Amino acid sequence: MGEPIDVEGMLSGKPLSALSNAPGVEALRLLQRAVVVDVLDNLSLRDENYLSTIESSLRGGNSALLEDAPRNSILVRLCAYGRGRSDTLLDVVFPFFSSHIVLPLKPGEQVWVLFEDPMSLTGQGYWLSRITSPVDVEDANYTHHDRAGSPISPHESKSFLDEDNGNKPIEAPNPGFPNGPVHVIDDKDRRTLMDIGEFDIITQTSLEANDFTIEPVPRFTKRPGDLVLQGSHNATIVLGTDRGYQSHIDVQAASEGDSGTTESNAHLPEPLKPGHGSIDIVAGRGMYGEKSDDPDSLRTPAPDLKILAGSDKIKNLWTESAGPEDLIDPTGSPNPKGTESKVVQNSRGTFETGKNLSIFNDKVSNARSFAAEGDPNFEGDASRIYLTMQTEVDDDFSLEYPKFISPPGEPSSGADGKPSAVLKSDEIRIIGRQAGSIRIVKEGEVGDDQCVITLLADGTVAIDAKKIIIGDGRDSQTFLGNEATEPLILGDKLVAAFEAFATDSLLALTVKATGNLGAPLAMPEWPKVTSDLVQAIKAALSPHAKTK
Repeated sequence: MGEPIDVEGMLSGKPLSALSNAPGVEALRLLQRAVVVDVLDNLSLRDENYLSTIESSLRGGNSALLEDAPRNSILVRLCAYGRGRSDTLLDVVFPFFSSHIVLPLKPGEQVWVLFEDPMSLTGQGYWLSRITSPVDVEDANYTHHDRAGSPISPHESKSFLDEDNGNKPIEAPNPGFPNGPVHVIDDKDRRTLMDIGEFDIITQTSLEANDFTIEPVPRFTKRPGDLVLQGSHNATIVLGTDRGYQSHIDVQAASEGDSGTTESNAHLPEPLKPGHGSIDIVAGRGMYGEKSDDPDSLRTPAPDLKILAGSDKIKNLWTESAGPEDLIDPTGSPNPKGTESKVVQNSRGTFETGKNLSIFNDKVSNARSFAAEGDPNFEGDASRIYLTMQTEVDDDFSLEYPKFISPPGEPSSGADGKPSAVLKSDEIRIIGRQAGSIRIVKEGEVGDDQCVITLLADGTVAIDAKKIIIGDGRDSQTFLGNEATEPLILGDKLVAAFEAFATDSLLALTVKATGNLGAPLAMPEWPKVTSDLVQAIKAALSPHAKTK
């Protein structure tokens, strides 16, 4: 790297602009670009065999640095300005941020690195974050930065010629994992790393290669004031404002035309009102496609990725890739439905979000296509915890209730909502430990308008409220006990039946005088017996529980 540069001496008594003309200043690069060779998250995987294998490749042979590296450290190959083509030594790089903030990073991705001594690249190195790529490459799931050299339009694609095939344009619409900013045809003088297949080797030999997967992840559009925490596998926490598509909004209807252009609900037609802050925690954005036209059908998860990627097959021209010989032709990939992402198959045979849509059509913009992709969708997202300062929560989630338990009064048009919390998924479990309890409480005066459902440690389930209603009374709705078949008795009808029995039986037991018979024959105690029975049944009726 040459002798260290005396920056302080060069600038002594001189303006800052003098630095640009100082000899050797081109070596002063604070940020170094590097390729991630392995991530060091799981400390238990660093056994003696691993340490001895890597030690010979470490810059300076400092295996102690590898063994002592904290979680989320990485092994990197420096690659800026062609260095990766000649320098095969590895550096152990610690995370720049403390363990309170842990960023995702995968083998084969490129990362910004800085050293304590940036002039000689000595001292401890630290990584800042994965390098952000252009819109047709950037992917929260996995970003292969060297794709930035691939064509983004049919016109550009035709400029890449295959000299071994009569200088015909290279037809390779599936995204690949090139070594350097090239497209299919290798150019060793432009490689990022020395050997053509090194990126595949890196991803295949990583200790933690099985601990992440390449998959389609919808891209999220934030509002200016949002703080977004996004993982690599379609899980997001958004500290923003009240926002989400309702079930009656047909997102797909706005996605017409070749580019699938639509509006995102990140943009509001009118200024945002105060007091609508929210926290939206979602796993599985866009996993449930558009709703069926059949009103009785259930919304189901999106089809298999192979279906979403298309049907026709083409030859895999990325011959250096470890993928299959044939790939699914992305030109036949259907447009996404709802807030799904477009799905394409890459050269390794896995599936990812289609980001380079303009490669098929010069009129399509990669930045403006399918703007609703990844937007909050109260119907189409798989699992959600939603906290908001105020909203019309039942309208947001298209909730309807039987008339006898509908919220009192209908809100007037444009009325502000209330603070709300929502948990939504296919299967929901609320679990208390064996020695604990679960209490669901609606505040109010005890014994009056307070509502409580309590699951106690001794196995007791207690329900208390001013009025408790189970069902609306439809046939075969309520069962007490597993496989119950015997019907409940309606108390008032039972009393009426015994009253009628008392009257009818007295008449039946009374013999009227006929012929030579004298006084009528009767059971003198029968009226009292039946009357006492009716009174006893009435007394047995509960004043607290009713049925119908």
